[in-house]
Amino acid sequence: MEVEYNPKMPIIVQSIQTLYSLPGCGAGGCCHIVTDDGNIQDDDLQFVIDYCNRPKNADCVDKELSELICKLLLQLSFEQRCVLFYMFLSNYFDDVDLDKSTWNVFINCISDKTVQEMVEEFTYG
Repeated sequence: MEVEYNPKMPIIVQSIQTLYSLPGCGAGGCCHIVTDDGNIQDDDLQFVIDYCNRPKNADCVDKELSELICKLLLQLSFEQRCVLFYMFLSNYFDDVDLDKSTWNVFINCISDKTVQEMVEEFTYG
């Protein structure tokens, strides 16, 4: 299974890292079901977008960033999201910046079976 790099991926990773640095967002804020729990299916992302736009969340410091993260994630294929979140949740980016070269090295080191296992890990229902 070929999983292509998308230039929006580093923006997503940087945005999630910024999200965690915001006051009161150590667990992912409005976006915690995505960033902490790995719920990255389309319905999950749309739920967070809708949640961010509820009037009761108007003053949440992270609502715009959480919404942006989900909108960017929706522009990736589910397979791209699975590999990206597998890498992110495995702390892969603690020592490495994400670019096309880094992505390709990671993809080339894993097998199609491993990609399928990543997809299964983030699939429910």
